[in-house]
Amino acid sequence: MTSTSPEASQPLLAVVLLDSPLAGIGELLTAAHPSLAQTVQAQPAIGALPVISVPVNGFDVRFAVQPPETSAEFRQAVAESLVRQRVEPVAATHGGTALVATTVAAGADPIAAHQIISNFAAGILDRDDARAVWLPHQGQVTTDVLFVGELSRRPAHTWFRVVAMQLDPAAGTSHAFTDGLGALGATDVQWSGSRLSPQEAWNVLRTAVADLLEAGTPPAPGARINLDGVPHTLVLGTDLLRSTPVLDVVASQASGQGQAQDERQAPGPTKRRWFGRG
Repeated sequence: MTSTSPEASQPLLAVVLLDSPLAGIGELLTAAHPSLAQTVQAQPAIGALPVISVPVNGFDVRFAVQPPETSAEFRQAVAESLVRQRVEPVAATHGGTALVATTVAAGADPIAAHQIISNFAAGILDRDDARAVWLPHQGQVTTDVLFVGELSRRPAHTWFRVVAMQLDPAAGTSHAFTDGLGALGATDVQWSGSRLSPQEAWNVLRTAVADLLEAGTPPAPGARINLDGVPHTLVLGTDLLRSTPVLDVVASQASGQGQAQDERQAPGPTKRRWFGRG
């Protein structure tokens, strides 16, 4: 698989929320991967350290035992999570965190880095006292079960998140966008004005972006993207909510089906709704 390398170094990390603090890095490494457990057994002195860096497939991976997470960025991600009812109690009561992080240098493969961090995070989440994981580059907090489940079914779904909503209930259209593609050296995507419901738009955009990533062609200006089998094109635009550069999804001129798909009859006006598994 090929991927677009970031133009500058990008931090990539996962923060696992634990019921209680770990005594040292030994417990963390043992949970992360069997090969790291062997390292702890061979060098017992490192087990009590709070942080350690380990070379893994060309990446310098940092493991750290940390206190509970209280940053404003974390609290916002919890508040915006679509599984907020599940992660909010964990965020309020967790006793410590375990961090797995690396830096994706210019020229490095960001997808390979994501695979490393996701797999180590899943290993830690297998602990009985691990309840949730925060992925800062995606603005996402999700549960242990959801993260590990997605990783086992389709790993690309753990590399970014999608949020969908109705910005204008009277119009009956949906707005969906991605978060986290910047860490893959790509630009986030937004799809506005779809006549699909927010749930449908969330699923269609999420599947389409994962298809591109798995094909080794991250979203880029001029690229084709198939939404539920209908060809669309990605063009440079501006995020409607954050005023940042994004790639807009527009119906391809060569296909009259695209407009018809986007104009599928939507449900009647409702309250503003958000959808996206957090």
